[in-house]
Amino acid sequence: NHGNERIAVAAIKAGAMDYIVKSPNNLPELPKNIRRILREWRHIKERRSAHAALQCNEARMRSIAANLPGVVMQIFVRCGGEVGVHYVDGRLQEVFGLSKEQDLFSRFLLCIDVRDRQRFQSSIFEAVSNFKPWSFEGRFIKPSGELIWFKARAGVRKVGAETVLDGLLLDNTECKSMEEELRSSEERFR
Repeated sequence: NHGNERIAVAAIKAGAMDYIVKSPNNLPELPKNIRRILREWRHIKERRSAHAALQCNEARMRSIAANLPGVVMQIFVRCGGEVGVHYVDGRLQEVFGLSKEQDLFSRFLLCIDVRDRQRFQSSIFEAVSNFKPWSFEGRFIKPSGELIWFKARAGVRKVGAETVLDGLLLDNTECKSMEEELRSSEERFR
C-alpha cells in the first residue's frame, strides 16, 4: 500500500491482523514474513477447530444432562462449612418444583421434610469429611405441597479450596410406593 496509513487502518478494522508495506527495502524480509503469516494462520485454524470441538462437547453435555432421569447438580462445600450449588440443570422445576435462583441450597433444604433435613445435611458433611461418594434418600415437599421421595447420589472431589459433589437427584416416589406395597403384601401373606 506504499505506506498509506488510511488504507492500513481500514484493513485492520475490516479484520486484517497485520499488513506489509510494499517497498524495495522490505523485499528481503518477505520470506520471513510469509513464514510468520503461515504460522499465525495455522494457529488461527487450530483455535477455531478447538473452539468448534468445545462447542460440540458443551452441546453434547447439555443434551445428556437434559435426558437423564433426574436432576444433574454440583454442590460445593467450602472450608468454613458454607454449602451451596454451583450448577443445577433445567429439570429442577420439573422434578422438584423449584427454579434456579440465588441461595438455591437453602431453599432446597427448607423443602426437605423436617424428619429428614438434619440427616440430609449430615450426610453431605460426612461424605465430604470422609471423601467418599455421597448417598441420601429422603422426603421432599414441593412448593405445591406434594410430598415426594428423592434419592441423591454424587461423587466427591476437591477443586481448589472447595470440595464438590457432582451427581444426580432422582424422584424415587414410585420405587418407595412399590416397596411399601410389597411390604404390606408380605405382612398380609404372613
